[in-house]
Amino acid sequence: MNKIIFYLVAICSLLFITACSVIMFPVGDSAIVNEIPAIISQSSKIKELYYEEEPDATVYSGGVKIESLSKVWLKDSVLKTEDEISFYKDDELLYAETVGQLYDYDTLDHRSYYIGPYPEQANLHTSNFYENIGLPRDQTILWYSDRVILDLNTVKEDIHNEEECLIAEILKNNSGSTEVWISKVSGLPVKIVNNYNGNTSVREYHDFKIGEGAVPDSDLLISPDAIIF
Repeated sequence: MNKIIFYLVAICSLLFITACSVIMFPVGDSAIVNEIPAIISQSSKIKELYYEEEPDATVYSGGVKIESLSKVWLKDSVLKTEDEISFYKDDELLYAETVGQLYDYDTLDHRSYYIGPYPEQANLHTSNFYENIGLPRDQTILWYSDRVILDLNTVKEDIHNEEECLIAEILKNNSGSTEVWISKVSGLPVKIVNNYNGNTSVREYHDFKIGEGAVPDSDLLISPDAIIF
């Protein structure tokens, strides 16, 4: 009889703990998690996309500054990327150059090109085409969107540039994790924060164009001034 009472008490205790856990679970957090599939599904349907990455500037001794702006165009199986690199001396522009690559993932046609005042520098820029064979969206910020559902660890909300975002923590391991700031409006990552081994890097994206007609065929042309290599 005593054993039966003991088991009944134990079962009731477990049920009480479980009930308390459900009641104590933050409702806000649960609501945020439930939002993710609908928000992410917006980006899964994207066939045409354009965006820019916030310029990255490095200042060297002597007042020399190098600023790089990255641009990405995606249309079906075609991916075009450009890095516009500007060289400054004491805030005065010395010259600018563009290094670009164009891929067709259906035909595997690939061209790298250079636009700038020093054609001899074209061969200094190596191509990573053979590392990029796969889905063209995997070479864009859409890769992070696709990983969220598969590899979500935690999620919360915040505001970025006056835009409501979900902050999804993914790729968590013993070294750190990646935070993906996803716009609730577009479902696109607007900010990526990598924090591994105590080192933090931040990349921000803007000037998005999404959907049919966002990338006209003319945007996928290479300038006649470019040197193909």
